[in-house]
Amino acid sequence: MHLNVLVDSGLVKRVGEQRTVPGRPRVLYEATSDAPVTQHRTTTDTSYRELARILVDQLGEVQDHQLALRAGRRWADALDVTSPDEVEGASNSGIDTVLAVLNDLGFDPRIEPSTNQDRLVLHQCPFADIAIKDRSVVCQVHLGMLSATFERIAPTMSVTGLDPLVSEEPLRCVVHLQGSGQP
Repeated sequence: MHLNVLVDSGLVKRVGEQRTVPGRPRVLYEATSDAPVTQHRTTTDTSYRELARILVDQLGEVQDHQLALRAGRRWADALDVTSPDEVEGASNSGIDTVLAVLNDLGFDPRIEPSTNQDRLVLHQCPFADIAIKDRSVVCQVHLGMLSATFERIAPTMSVTGLDPLVSEEPLRCVVHLQGSGQP
């Protein structure tokens, strides 16, 4: 009965024994190579997404933007990021490192120079489905994370603002930067 549950969930598969002597072949069980990771990841992603939705709802009830900004700053502090000073061959400005961090988080960032200031355009949002319903919280958390990340990794630049979801199809958020990408 326990093996049937594992088979039904895709964690193991039944394999018939290859026999060279007379007799009924035994049924053997073999672990599948990718099922546990895929199944676990889906469950975990769903759980984290639901947790994010609950936390956004809770912060939205409080209606305190400073709490959301502080949550974003804590998120930035929790990111395991190496300062560009510690990476051999990294640019001193740190902007490449910031872009790599944001890309790893799923934001698909691209710097777009404009006439009076630099703009960082985020072409993806890992929480777009939640942000579309409650921009005030999710985007403030992102603003806090972005500000703290730039302060830590690219201190010659600062985040002066965030225009959330300026376009939903295709998705775009604009981060306004001040300073220079040079040390």
